[in-house]
Amino acid sequence: MTAELEAVCAARAELISKSLSRHRLVFVQLGAAFDPLRDGICVQLKGQCVSIDQRTEWNQKSSSPGPLIVTDLERCVETAGDVLGEVRAIIFSLLDDGKAVCLLSRAPRLSYRPVPGSSVLEDAALVTLPLLAASEIECGPGEYPSSGWPWPAVSFGVPFGTEIYEAVLSEVGQGIVAALDHALFEVDPKGMDGLEFLAARELEGLRGCGIVAIDEGGQPSLALPQEAKSLREALAAHVSETVAPATSGMSPK
Repeated sequence: MTAELEAVCAARAELISKSLSRHRLVFVQLGAAFDPLRDGICVQLKGQCVSIDQRTEWNQKSSSPGPLIVTDLERCVETAGDVLGEVRAIIFSLLDDGKAVCLLSRAPRLSYRPVPGSSVLEDAALVTLPLLAASEIECGPGEYPSSGWPWPAVSFGVPFGTEIYEAVLSEVGQGIVAALDHALFEVDPKGMDGLEFLAARELEGLRGCGIVAIDEGGQPSLALPQEAKSLREALAAHVSETVAPATSGMSPK
């Protein structure tokens, strides 16, 4: 890990640590646009990393110092059954014992199925990781940030293009993709005003994945405005590949 990447990871881990010290349970959307930061953030948090598949062992692992870091909460979206309900019960037990818990998820909170009773996702404090600041990227004389900046993945080695856009869009879920498609192609086909009509949880997911930025006045915009054309193309391709054509419902004669 380069010193530049380590510094970026440390800054993001500090944000998470501050929230953990206040709330003890936090949710962090950490997807494809932030991938190079994942390992460094986990190291900087100085906790015990665990998987959803290890959930029956979390109580034993909680004796380690530092927070318990669940690295793949999105498995609760992908796995059949009430996995999130099981996770909730274990996490509340850990919190009762004074343990801090950090939930890392590639999927936004909107993607998770509702759980009867108290929701661990609603009880968790949301930590939205900022994209890169200009001061965090070193450019030599005459150099400019690469296409796709300020996504950390692009600045730290992942080529910007169709593949990374596909990864980001596939992680946010079809509900948010459909809402974004409606905002950019139907509400305002020539601009970005359609973003203002997205619901709060939709904007939360799009901000968490790195597609949308929110200014101090609460107004949404594209985090990569220079790549608006690429986003529209990637979005149209993603929707065409993932939405099955409707059937007419007519019986053959």
